[in-house]
Amino acid sequence: MQQSGYHYCPLCHRQTRMLTGAQAADVLDVSRRTIYRWVQQGKIHAIRRPSGRLRICEDSLLGFHQGSLPTPSPSPVDERIRLVLDMIEEQYPDVHLTLDELGEHVRLSTGYLSKLFKRETGSSFRQHLRAVRVRKAEPLLHNPLLSIKEVAIAVGYHPRCVSDFTRHFKAAYGLTPSEYRRSTAIKKSGGR
Repeated sequence: MQQSGYHYCPLCHRQTRMLTGAQAADVLDVSRRTIYRWVQQGKIHAIRRPSGRLRICEDSLLGFHQGSLPTPSPSPVDERIRLVLDMIEEQYPDVHLTLDELGEHVRLSTGYLSKLFKRETGSSFRQHLRAVRVRKAEPLLHNPLLSIKEVAIAVGYHPRCVSDFTRHFKAAYGLTPSEYRRSTAIKKSGGR
């Protein structure tokens, strides 16, 4: 039986408190690594749905269940990774975006940045870049005037690598881009 203010967490399979919008905002920095780990583990459904965005598993929030949020103290390493993440969000359409280029901006060697990125986010640079590109492609697929190839190119895939885009999109959403487009078009038309 669910108590008021509690929900069944699909990640830890326990009754847990539901976070308010303000609490979710407070824990965003604390839970960033957890969210990246969930993306890589295929548990993104827990935060993709609007109802799931406020239901972040308590145990992964470093003390939230005890009623006290730690104040994150970003180290220079954390700041560099945040900068790299921001740069990826801005530059994902660049088909030539590389870890070498990002490393130059944050003054870290490619090898060290690669290890640090994996440790801080739980995913490799390539995995993260793919996830960003696929996520950015999803709303573009709602535009029937854009071909699948045009969507792939718009989010940073090389024109000869549309099959890679299709494979990555299917891995993330369970449908090919064409199937996804058809399913959303059917939903918009009321199932006809």
